[in-house]
Amino acid sequence: MTMLITVQYFASVREARGEASDSIELPDDADTPVLLNALRAGPLATLDDALFDRLLVAVNQSVVSGAIRLSADDEVALFPPMTGG
Repeated sequence: MTMLITVQYFASVREARGEASDSIELPDDADTPVLLNALRAGPLATLDDALFDRLLVAVNQSVVSGAIRLSADDEVALFPPMTGG
């Protein structure tokens, strides 16, 4: 079985993609690395590798690292590292 995950893009990721979001079909047992691999091979294939490797991933409005299991109702957002000044 599969689930549909909606991914929201912010800042330079949105600009590079030219879209605010995408819906990605993933296996029911997918985690964040599976999602990132699907995005790298699909909608974000043209994103600069250096930027892609530094993307921050938020699941349900909390920045996560490592492998987090996803559910169909999760809110996922990708954005570049932020700097302050």
